[in-house]
Amino acid sequence: MTLKIGNSRGILLLLALSLAGAGGRATADDVAAKAVEKVDQPERKRLPGMYSIARVGLLPITASTGRALMHTEQYLAFGGAVSELEGADVQSQTEAIVKELDKEMKYFRSGLGQSMRVNVCIKRSGDRAAVQETITRHLEGAVPALCFVVGDLPVKEALVGIDAVGSTDYTTESYSGKARPVVSSRKGIWGARMAFLPAGRSIFVSGQSVKGDDVADSAAKTLEQLGETLKFLDRSWTNVVRVKTFLRNPHQNAKVVSEMIASRFQPKEFVPPQVFVEWTGPHDLEIELVVDGGAAMPELPRVEFLTPPRMKASPVFSRVVRVNHGRLIYTAGVTGGNGDDPLNQAKVVLGEIETSMAVFRADLRHLVKATYHLSDAAAGKGLDEVRKMLFDPKSPPAASKASVKGFGIPGATLMVDMIGVGP
Repeated sequence: MTLKIGNSRGILLLLALSLAGAGGRATADDVAAKAVEKVDQPERKRLPGMYSIARVGLLPITASTGRALMHTEQYLAFGGAVSELEGADVQSQTEAIVKELDKEMKYFRSGLGQSMRVNVCIKRSGDRAAVQETITRHLEGAVPALCFVVGDLPVKEALVGIDAVGSTDYTTESYSGKARPVVSSRKGIWGARMAFLPAGRSIFVSGQSVKGDDVADSAAKTLEQLGETLKFLDRSWTNVVRVKTFLRNPHQNAKVVSEMIASRFQPKEFVPPQVFVEWTGPHDLEIELVVDGGAAMPELPRVEFLTPPRMKASPVFSRVVRVNHGRLIYTAGVTGGNGDDPLNQAKVVLGEIETSMAVFRADLRHLVKATYHLSDAAAGKGLDEVRKMLFDPKSPPAASKASVKGFGIPGATLMVDMIGVGP
């Protein structure tokens, strides 16, 4: 189904291709120009604080030609040391994170310049432009697909936190298991700083939330349910590559939730990277997973949309999506028109994503993971209406729906980032 949108005012999602195994990589401008020739895109206005071109990384994950992914934890400046954070402004903190993150990714033949996506959490809405400028300057214009949300971080004094998904030419043969499986004592959170996802099948588990008596009880019950989901997939906690938690008051609760997550792993040194995003939702937390699904299976359908036992299927999101083969497509965080009503914002956002998928010979049926960030309740209602219009109820993407404080863009109440799969 094609959603027709007039002169929409969303971010212009022009595309760039990560050339796996081809000895180089196209620039954003080169591929974007070709993308415009292929797709009739209406003229769009630039939103404050956003670039008109945001790269969408394209990554083959077939067993024979695919590249692996490196998922990082959420990096804070100076290892989360309060004494150093207190006297540092947002530019200094961002600069410290970018240098450390890029250096450590390069150790595993990756880097911020090879990132499919970079997720940025800023404490203050007005800091978006400064953080984005610092990232851009460090990478000399080679900016990955960026997603910004506003919220508190696991350390109260931290003004910015950054995590990334980067491509790497490591293979299962050259490196087995987690990358750098060492405990991070920074901010009191267990986990490897990076984890290696071999080329092959990828599994995206939608955010799950089970209400408990307190945060620790909610985490324990949610993790128990996620464990059952892993059993259904014939996977275990050792196959988990990244854990992302949407959490109330992360500077108060991240440590206890991290310990609950770490308790699922023996030894604890193999806890995968953890990412925390503040949310203002109705429950204490919601947890989603990225899972290594094993070797690619080209004989199976490209994508499977799955519902574990004792869970109810939804027409607007899948509980689990398994990618058996194909190329992963990452979008930047896409917002709707500045000040538009919630329904139109949702139409703009999903229309932009639909257009982007078409460039890579895919469509909405090939969306495999969505994160819907909402800064008010009305945005959620508009989104739900548009999802019912667009998605095939038998094959909607896995999703997390997170209430957040904002995105650093005045008037925007919805931001969506997507992962799709192409041939």
